[in-house]
Amino acid sequence: MSGGKADARAEFNAAVQAGAQEWIGRISRPGDSVTGGDSQVVRIGSQVLSGHLVVIMYSEGAAHPNSFDAAHVTNIDTGKAITLLDLFTDLQQGLNTLSTQAEAQVQQNPRATGYSNSLLTPVAEHFQTWVATPEGMRIYLGEIASHAAGNIDVTVPWSALDGVLKPGMRAVVSS
Repeated sequence: MSGGKADARAEFNAAVQAGAQEWIGRISRPGDSVTGGDSQVVRIGSQVLSGHLVVIMYSEGAAHPNSFDAAHVTNIDTGKAITLLDLFTDLQQGLNTLSTQAEAQVQQNPRATGYSNSLLTPVAEHFQTWVATPEGMRIYLGEIASHAAGNIDVTVPWSALDGVLKPGMRAVVSS
């Protein structure tokens, strides 16, 4: 990322680079590889910067590569990451709402037939890979159904989260 506020840019770039390095560090044998997929800066708003990192990992001898998602959200005004703890007045209530909303959307997704609802329970690790969009919180759930279905994501509208977001946070993340 270039341009904009220096502290926000530096925080965002460092986080995305660290995310990529984490996957590169997982290469354990000759013949293993990590490449990027359709990674992108998802949103540059007036107060928020969101990015989605797609990592494709192949292990020598495997039948196929696997795709993984990573994401990062930066508050442009503070130059700091926005985490689930930063979003919600009560983290567990926020996770409960995300779980309910995500499951309702996944049930409507024909690619997610046979999904594992245990991967949608209201725990932080299931919802930590997300980006802020004007419409809502896009959550990358990963491979919650068959491998052939690929990675699944949902977008929970900000309006569905209004009762659990910290005061003023919707204005930041939807900017």
